[in-house]
Amino acid sequence: NDIGISIGHRDTDNFIIDNDVLRSKSGGIVFRPDDRGKDFGPHRNRVEKNRIIDSGNEAGIAVDVRGNIRDIVLRANQIRETRGAQKRVGIHVGKETKDVRLEENKIEGFKVPVVREK
Repeated sequence: NDIGISIGHRDTDNFIIDNDVLRSKSGGIVFRPDDRGKDFGPHRNRVEKNRIIDSGNEAGIAVDVRGNIRDIVLRANQIRETRGAQKRVGIHVGKETKDVRLEENKIEGFKVPVVREK
């Protein structure tokens, strides 16, 4: 798989629960930004109790939330990198996002577990 789970244009109010996202080439879970305006993004989604393992290349990101996106909950996920830390990131939250809550996630094996742009 190139991307394990891709969430984008008006993908709102979803529950992504209890999935195995394994060895995705580009990213594990990607929230795609939409440049058409604030009402087009993937808002109000919950990502819970997933297993996201070995995502992307040597600079890969397991969970990538960027763009004009709001009200996202990432809760109780197991996010692991077993191939070595390299330049890999567990969770990346972009500067344009609003109200992204990270709760009880277990993040292991990354150079940087969480990046929150400001």
